[in-house]
Parts: sequence; C-alpha cells; structure tokens
Amino acid sequence: RNTSPEIDEYARGGTQFMRVISQAPWTRSSIGSFLTSLNPRTIGIYKEKWDILQDRFVTLAEALKENGYHTIGLTANPHLNRTFNFHQGFDSYTDGRVLFEWMNPEDGKKAFSKKAMLPRAKEVFSKALMEIEASPRGPVYLQINIMEVHTTGYRSIKKDQIDADLADDPNARYLQAVRMA
Repeated sequence: RNTSPEIDEYARGGTQFMRVISQAPWTRSSIGSFLTSLNPRTIGIYKEKWDILQDRFVTLAEALKENGYHTIGLTANPHLNRTFNFHQGFDSYTDGRVLFEWMNPEDGKKAFSKKAMLPRAKEVFSKALMEIEASPRGPVYLQINIMEVHTTGYRSIKKDQIDADLADDPNARYLQAVRMA
C-alpha cells in the first residue's frame, strides 16, 4: 500500500537501520534516554507518572545549542511537556495542549477527552515550519513528537476520515494515522 509516501521518500534518502533496540517501552523514559544517551535508570525515568528529566543531565538540544544551533522542540505528547523538563536546552519549546487525566491541571490545557483531542501531526508540523521561518540564520535542530500512531491518536480516527483504499483493512484506523503523519 501507499500508506506513507512522504516517510518512504525520506527513508530512501537517508540511512535505514534494520535492527533497532529501544531503551524503554514507553515514551518518557525512551525519549529521555535518546536525548541524553543514558539508560532510563541512570537518568531516573523509569516509572509511569512523575519522573522528570533532571537538569544535571545534558540533553542533545543543550549540546547542539552550545555548538551554535538554534533549537526548536514541539510535542503533541503530554508525557514530554515542560512539566517533565523535556524543554531543557531548547530556544523554543511547544507543549501539547491537552493533559492525560492523571496529570496535574495546567493553565491553558484541558484534560484529554473527545472534546479536547491531541494535536494532529499537520498542526504540529505547521507550527514547526513557522518556528523555523522565524529562527535566526544558521543551523537548526528541530525535534518533533506526534501522536498519530499512538493508541490515543489512531483510535480517535473516525470511519469517515479513512481513505477509500484503506477502508477494508482491519487496521484501517492505524494505517490512516500513519498516512496522516
């Protein structure tokens, strides 16, 4: 299927790894490990709820900023919001606008529900383009986290949002989410 033409095109021009091992099975500890090059237990992020990325660990964004990069981060995932210190080292960082029900209330953010959905990739990417256009000349590090292919993302796709060529597939909502991303 032609499910992810943009991702496929990008992959053809880059390096593909046939074997990848994640340091953790969930977002916050995995991304924390990715950004610091340290094991989740070393950085203290291995529990589900309140572990934060401590300032004492140098992130990829901090290292790049120190070396002349303008750093921009955007996330649709509440697990990577400022509350958990994932904005560390970014010149500009945009949190997701919703929170999961167990998270503490924050100004301007609503609890995730059918009325308060996670931002779609298109919205996050549009904001990223505006941030890049507004950034100073020179190298830019752009980090984006979207939610389409997470359970909370693809389950929100309705039947009328599924492209005709995917509609008969038992995984249609997931495939549509990949296409949207």
